[in-house]
Amino acid sequence: MDDTATTVLIIDGRADDRKYWADWLNIASPEYRILEAGTGASGLALCRLERVERVLTEVTLPDMSGFQLLLNLILLARKPTIAVIMLTRLDLPPVAQLAKNSGAYAYLVKSRATADDLDAAILKAIASVGRSAEEPRQPFSSFGVVTLIQIGVGFCVGFSAAYANSARR
Repeated sequence: MDDTATTVLIIDGRADDRKYWADWLNIASPEYRILEAGTGASGLALCRLERVERVLTEVTLPDMSGFQLLLNLILLARKPTIAVIMLTRLDLPPVAQLAKNSGAYAYLVKSRATADDLDAAILKAIASVGRSAEEPRQPFSSFGVVTLIQIGVGFCVGFSAAYANSARR
């Protein structure tokens, strides 16, 4: 694999889910360089050490929410070069909208997403992030704070969201 390959980091607390999506991405787009992390903290550490362009994250991680990870990645990048795609078990449209409003490029539900859907989202993010400097992406058109109510690791039974401004899409 050459040095120009797009690096995709999959962050998910469930090893079987990470492997499933990594295997499908390797089949759909073997040119991607795939990295994996089981926690938000280990994912952030990899982003500091490696050249990561795309992050696929679960919303419910063992140590933080996918939203906390998203905010940390935006601060870490200091510019819109890392595209975050949320790939999650949570099929909650308000959470999906909040993710997009907070800077995620896509929100895919694992039970409905295919490898082709994921590959298309990554390609769209590559095109979007690759835009010229005159058209910077504005990640916070509506900043929201989300609280996920969890029973155990990764099982969400509800959520609440509060907006810091009223610029909802």
